[in-house]
Amino acid sequence: MQRASFWILCACLAATLAGSITPAAATSCTITSVQSVSGTTVSLGRYSGSTAPVAQVMTISLVLGVVSTGATCTGKLAASSITSPAQMSGAGTDRLRYDVQSLSGTSVLFTSTPAATISFSAFAANGATSVSASVTAQVVALAGQTLAAGGYSDAGVVVAVFDAAAPSTQAPGASSWFVNAAVNPTCTIGGLTAAADPLGVTVPVSATGVVSAAPIQRSYGAVVCNAPTDITMRSQNGGIVNQGAPGTGFTNVIPYVAQTTFGGATTTLSTATAGAGVSSSPGRISTTLGASGSMQVTITPQQPLLPLVAGRYADVLTITLAPL
Repeated sequence: MQRASFWILCACLAATLAGSITPAAATSCTITSVQSVSGTTVSLGRYSGSTAPVAQVMTISLVLGVVSTGATCTGKLAASSITSPAQMSGAGTDRLRYDVQSLSGTSVLFTSTPAATISFSAFAANGATSVSASVTAQVVALAGQTLAAGGYSDAGVVVAVFDAAAPSTQAPGASSWFVNAAVNPTCTIGGLTAAADPLGVTVPVSATGVVSAAPIQRSYGAVVCNAPTDITMRSQNGGIVNQGAPGTGFTNVIPYVAQTTFGGATTTLSTATAGAGVSSSPGRISTTLGASGSMQVTITPQQPLLPLVAGRYADVLTITLAPL
């Protein structure tokens, strides 16, 4: 009988202890505001031709207003913009387009509702009203843009922070990114290949040495200069030359006049007066934004005063577009 009573007593004690255990209260942290943001100034470097500078990685430091009972605060960061892609303003009406991305290359730029964000977390002690956190992102200038030379900048993209539990509600208080870049002055000539240079010409000469004086015209249809530009020409040989020495009463040079016109500027070279290796006086495209379109080249051969020696004649005419 005594043994049976002992077990009944133990069972009652265990039941009493189990009933006295109270579950621990759950902890939480809610992001309520953005108190300060730093690390949002980034220079993308220099844009050259249509080649964009490399992406710039930035670490954004946040101080957030929170309500915490001793828990990890989890948030999401994105970039709010009026346009997508975002745009830097520069000279004239040109806009340098860029994007804000996660390090994996996903855009976090949005105009109304973010489609993607960058997650972050930080622990806030019980009763804390603020917490610091950091987020890493990258700013990318989009490749393939044709832009006027000069400086570009934008301060219109806003750092947007969301509590992970309310991803559609932006926390009040924000700061803008300041992004800048520069575009190098460049000139490009499209459509050229080493195998088929459209400027290659043949000057007709009769069997009796009569040079055709008909102008020979060539056109480059895809020329772009993004800044004021000087156009010059230079003859390698000072005319179309036969390399053999001429005898008395003969000549080995066919002179010519070359003219190049582009963007409202013209330069003219006369080999009879300029000589070998001497550049023409520059024609200048003086508009701030440069020019684009077709470049016209005209070569007008001239009959030399003396008879020509037999043989092959050649020259290299170099046209230089030098952005300022």
